[in-house]
Amino acid sequence: MIHIVSCIRALTFENSCRLKALSSAVHYLLKTYCTLKPTVYRVNALSSAVKEAKSTAKRKELLRRYGHSKYSMARAKTRIVYESEAFQMLTAFIIMLAFVLDMCEAQVPKL
Repeated sequence: MIHIVSCIRALTFENSCRLKALSSAVHYLLKTYCTLKPTVYRVNALSSAVKEAKSTAKRKELLRRYGHSKYSMARAKTRIVYESEAFQMLTAFIIMLAFVLDMCEAQVPKL
């Protein structure tokens, strides 16, 4: 009986040490997060301001270059999208996919 009680006390002591270590780690993380929170907020605000400034500058450049006509603006935006790398890769992927499907279709015997 004394052995069981000593084992329980040892387990309780060991668990309390683990809980103290865990609670101190959680406390440290919360303290670090709370001190960095204003910095993170400032960085997010700064990055959103930079994005907004870039989009405004791009819009002003398009207006300066192509005027206020919505058709010329639509043509300019369409050309920008058409010449973009993402659109070219998408087009290449669709062409390659069609080629692979044609090869698979040629391999399937007709019924």
